[in-house]
Amino acid sequence: MSEGEGIRLAKMGTPTPYCALEEERRLVEAALGGDYSAFDTLVERHWRKVASVAGRLLQDANEAEDVVQETFIRAFESLKSFRGQAGFQTWLIRITINQCKNRRQTWWKRRVLLHEPDQTPTHIPSPEQGGETVVLQEEQAKAVQSAVRQLPEKYRLPIVLHYFEELTGAEIAAVLGWKESLVWSRIYSGYRELRKRLAAWQES
Repeated sequence: MSEGEGIRLAKMGTPTPYCALEEERRLVEAALGGDYSAFDTLVERHWRKVASVAGRLLQDANEAEDVVQETFIRAFESLKSFRGQAGFQTWLIRITINQCKNRRQTWWKRRVLLHEPDQTPTHIPSPEQGGETVVLQEEQAKAVQSAVRQLPEKYRLPIVLHYFEELTGAEIAAVLGWKESLVWSRIYSGYRELRKRLAAWQES
């Protein structure tokens, strides 16, 4: 994997606009006041991201679906604890990760697998693109996913959230309860570890 491939460490992401955060706070306040349709609006806005995170951290699709439901149930029950210091989505992702960990309990580190929730091909090769090239691209993608699966959790989680889910360093820090400097330090360390693990694949 060359310097220009793999994880785009320089990509910081797009912060949630202030107006959007304010609107979410109003929806939370309305839900706390008994307006359940306001909470339904929050669910509609964020369930895809919650499902994506759960799908990447759990192998079984049924378990991932259960975690999505549990996440929103827990969020509704704990709505009073949402302080609005971070975005509502960030808060939900933190709950999602905790629910996934609860599912795996003591064997979480051994069984967390990454996979694309939607395996439908998004690219059809042109006639000029040889079949061998397509196979190599697929093999490379599998090699990267396998290497990420094998990373220690302290590297795997920030890499998944930044590269696959496109969260900013600040958002990841809020989700995991880390300092942002630690987030980037572990992403860089994880990236170096990935390059080592993929070196043998490249040589072959």
